[in-house]
Amino acid sequence: MNNENQLNTRSFFNNDNSTLLEISKAEIQGLGEQELRELINLTDFWSDGVADSRFAIYEPNPVMRPFHFSKAKTKCIFGGNRSGKSFSAVVEMGIHFTGIVPKSLEGKQLCFPPNVRIRHCCADYPNIFEKVIWPTIKTIIPNDYIADVIKEQGRIKAITNKHGGFIEFMFYEQPLTKFFGASRHLVCYDEEPPESIRDENLMRLVDTNGHEYFFFTPVSGIDRPMIWAYDKLLKQASRVVEKVNGAISDISVPDGDP
Repeated sequence: MNNENQLNTRSFFNNDNSTLLEISKAEIQGLGEQELRELINLTDFWSDGVADSRFAIYEPNPVMRPFHFSKAKTKCIFGGNRSGKSFSAVVEMGIHFTGIVPKSLEGKQLCFPPNVRIRHCCADYPNIFEKVIWPTIKTIIPNDYIADVIKEQGRIKAITNKHGGFIEFMFYEQPLTKFFGASRHLVCYDEEPPESIRDENLMRLVDTNGHEYFFFTPVSGIDRPMIWAYDKLLKQASRVVEKVNGAISDISVPDGDP
């Protein structure tokens, strides 16, 4: 025990951490967030692969649930830092990449073929990608469903599945010409992209009648005004779901773009 109100997760194991002792529900409920994370890491060795993965046991918050089930081709999640945007974005990509739907989202329909071509875009490499995106992908998408990790000059360029599908990783710092190329089924954005990159990616979705999903904290200011995103995303919404005073508000906007 650390004190009367806080437990030490390592007290749940024998001296060499090789045997997990019985843990009561009361003891689990007494752990803080950091201790719960430590316990998860310590018990990963005994997990039952895919069935126990964070992907399989994913439980969406009330705002994310309608996002996952919406059939709109353009979907956006706006939220503050550490609100779970990146985590839920990887879950959504993981569903289409693996072809598997977590139990909590039973009934969600897959929009794309098994050889799905996904483009994930974020601000930069290595800062955002290596610190946020890649660790989240490794945490959520089970290794059993990743056929290969493709690298180029040491950088992680993409992951592939056994059907020839892939998630490729691209960055806002890259030249616009890098965003040219073949068609894609889905483009996901972690944080607000430059409008020029969004326009190029839209061209990649024409052949497949594809989708685009945005996950970002709205930014305003002289250096980086959110003018295009406000006009072309938020003001065009046909459905707005938000948490207001602890309750979920789900409103249809008749004048929005369905």
